Amino acid sequence: MPIPQPCSSYTVQSGDNLTNIGKWFGYTVQELAKHNQIPNPNLIQIGQKINFFGKKGQEIKHYEIKSGDTLSEIAEKNHLKAARPGKKSWEDLAHFNHIPNPNVIQAGQRICIPVKVPAFA
Repeated sequence: MPIPQPCSSYTVQSGDNLTNIGKWFGYTVQELAKHNQIPNPNLIQIGQKINFFGKKGQEIKHYEIKSGDTLSEIAEKNHLKAARPGKKSWEDLAHFNHIPNPNVIQAGQRICIPVKVPAFA
């Protein structure tokens, strides 16, 4: 089972860009670039750590996989939308949690899920 990464950061993988990372986790490219001191948002490196910060209306929570769960069901229950062009939300859920085979998840495995938090007046 992969070692879970904290939900306060993300490690860049092949094919990632700040646009898709931001779209998935609820940040703009400009916010991520500024917070992570990235001078050129078009140039990020595989293995680079992208740190997240508190943002009103957005949080990233841990979810512990339960027996019988599928990434498709988890994505649907959490109203997740795909961030990468041509991908489904469960594929992005696997990708952004560094799960190499989305059909192989285990009970007890922890993943990070972006959640929109409703604003209360």
